[in-house]
Amino acid sequence: MKTRRTATIAGVLMGLAMLAAATPQANAGFVLVWEPNQSTTHTWDYSAFFTTSVDPGTKQPVETLLPTSYVTLYDFGGYEPGTLKINSKYASEFKITEQNTGITPKGISVPDSSSLPNFTATYTGKALTTSTSFIDLFTLNTTFTGRTPAGSNFSGVDYKSSGPSSNTPVALFGYISTPTYISTPTPKDPPPAAASVPEPGSLLLLGLGSAIVFGGAYQCRKLSGRNAF
Repeated sequence: MKTRRTATIAGVLMGLAMLAAATPQANAGFVLVWEPNQSTTHTWDYSAFFTTSVDPGTKQPVETLLPTSYVTLYDFGGYEPGTLKINSKYASEFKITEQNTGITPKGISVPDSSSLPNFTATYTGKALTTSTSFIDLFTLNTTFTGRTPAGSNFSGVDYKSSGPSSNTPVALFGYISTPTYISTPTPKDPPPAAASVPEPGSLLLLGLGSAIVFGGAYQCRKLSGRNAF
């Protein structure tokens, strides 16, 4: 668990650094992050991170997390109805809703399929002016067996804290992993049994072939387990 959390936070910090590099004034934000679930590939965990900084001129936080701030996850594939769960730790601070389109900040265009559900986590707690993490904010189950590194989108809204634009919403969006369908190949029928008894030399080759096949299957299982997410 510690390794997963450390890797996730490192990824978040790297993403925020890239965001700041792309837009120098974007030094704050309310973002959504996917965390791999260690126990099953069918349960997906999502965390939220609010990041802000202090304006050197006003000495005030650049942005604030206020009630009605939110993050939206778009187009979650293979969703099993009724499996949406909010972490009890944050139940008094968030409300999560499901809808097929939106909720999207004004002025932002996000690809959004009307046939796939979206999930919006709306903040309902007290105003936050310090960077805060909401680890494993909510979970969802999927019937899909794979994932796309940046298969969908998320959007987020927080608020300006100071200056002439104080209390005005600040919106951003980004990419996030979502489930994807992977078809299972249909097993082929085994070849018919040989009609004649093989010669001794052929039997030796068959024995070698079996050793290679079973050895390869064992290696594939090891690789699959090690590389899983």
